[in-house]
Amino acid sequence: MSLSTLLLSLVFIYIAAKVGAEIATRLGQPPVLGELIGGIVIGTTGFKLIDPQAEIIHLLAELGVLILLFEVGLETKLSDLTKVGSQALMVALIGIVAPIAAGFGLGLAFGLEPIPAMLIGTALSATSIGISARVLSDQGALASVAGFIILGAAVIDDIVGVSLLAVMTKVAQLGSVNLKDIALVTVSSVGFVVVTLILGKHIASALGKLVTFLRSRGILLVAFLTFAFLLAYVAQRVGSAALIGAFAAGLLLEETELQHNLETQLKPVADIFTPIFFVSVGASVNLFSLNPFNPETRAMLGFTILLIGVAIISKLVAGLGANPKEASRMVVGVGMLARGEVGLIFAGVGFTAGVLDAGLYAGLVTTVMVTTLLAPPWLRSVLAKQKQAVA
Repeated sequence: MSLSTLLLSLVFIYIAAKVGAEIATRLGQPPVLGELIGGIVIGTTGFKLIDPQAEIIHLLAELGVLILLFEVGLETKLSDLTKVGSQALMVALIGIVAPIAAGFGLGLAFGLEPIPAMLIGTALSATSIGISARVLSDQGALASVAGFIILGAAVIDDIVGVSLLAVMTKVAQLGSVNLKDIALVTVSSVGFVVVTLILGKHIASALGKLVTFLRSRGILLVAFLTFAFLLAYVAQRVGSAALIGAFAAGLLLEETELQHNLETQLKPVADIFTPIFFVSVGASVNLFSLNPFNPETRAMLGFTILLIGVAIISKLVAGLGANPKEASRMVVGVGMLARGEVGLIFAGVGFTAGVLDAGLYAGLVTTVMVTTLLAPPWLRSVLAKQKQAVA
């Protein structure tokens, strides 16, 4: 791809991302959905203005994911888990196991191979902490018991989800399900996070002191981004995934005194790179593979409809992990519904690795979109009903 073609592609990507995000925001929906739909409009299904499979676009999108997960880690407070630890853990476990089992079972029932079926199941286990937190905050329920449970469970989902993503990335690369390889990747991924959180605190603290001492322009952002990229590199070298390294870097730096300043400075960088990922995900979707008027695609459309049902029910079941005397199980279940960014990352990894064909990819992205669209108004509704019942 030439420089002129890349520049024009970026023009289309940013226009689609910002127009889509603006429309979604005005409609009370998460901006990421607007970016995704914007990608669909300019991509394979729409006007074909960009080539989402071009290597440079792919690399920029991967960089966007790294920065996104660094930002997610930076906003993830491990201390939230201690407030309602046991309930959050139970909700998270149900919310991980149930979607994986249901998605995997549905995939096998439709004749899928074990690897794509497992990837679909793990994608359904994701929870968008950002979307849930925003709705809870808007409704004044962020500091409620249900709010703490949802956020705590979402934090656990993030940690487990990124580890599962590392495992599924390696499985996709190997092209086979080997229990020894899966165990090795799982141990290396979880072990990397644990070791990093234990030893990395000292490195993060020392880096913070060095940054405070230095005076050159942009030193805070560049130093900590370099730290995130280094951990991403190390994670990949030890057999895990670069994504988990960036996430671990964010978790470490969340506890430092410079966290707020770093988060503020990181946002413009994230605003530049993460839309490339979401737009490219949307641009890669071929909705014609779900065409109800084409006999060859009706089966995939039926699978997608069932997958949406499985995605909804399997997260509502997670609410059973909450104590009904302290928090509404319906509120907790609906609060875990939105898949958001992590679900899209799973879909992107599967499609890029060739594990998901165009139909499965479109079906999975559609499922993520529907649950993410459905979650905010549904959560607002159940919270409002709960307030009325209390009053």
